[in-house]
Amino acid sequence: MIVLGSILLLFGLGLLVWFKLNDNEFIAITGVIISAFSGIACLVAVSVLFISHLMADSNINNYNELKRTIDVVRSNEVSELERATITEKIIEINQEIASNNYWNETVFDIFIPDKLTKLEPLK
Repeated sequence: MIVLGSILLLFGLGLLVWFKLNDNEFIAITGVIISAFSGIACLVAVSVLFISHLMADSNINNYNELKRTIDVVRSNEVSELERATITEKIIEINQEIASNNYWNETVFDIFIPDKLTKLEPLK
């Protein structure tokens, strides 16, 4: 996405310069519009990349805390309601891990930090 946005940005700027020199205002304006949209797309892609990598440490910390909580709960007697709540949270985390692993195999793999895909599903 970043590469495509950069290519479109350069293409739009090229249109702007080329047709501005040849006095074709309509195509020059089209170049400005293409450049603006692709520049915004690049900015958004870089921002998402930055934020996803920042959030990875928080997600790993949540995973480790839940894993410790599960170990404590399994070693102690807990009510059925508490056990059901923990099971629900385990399912939620495992779905997140599966989603990360899926998206890491697509063209969006740059947005999924590799340390997130190394997490094992909770049991």
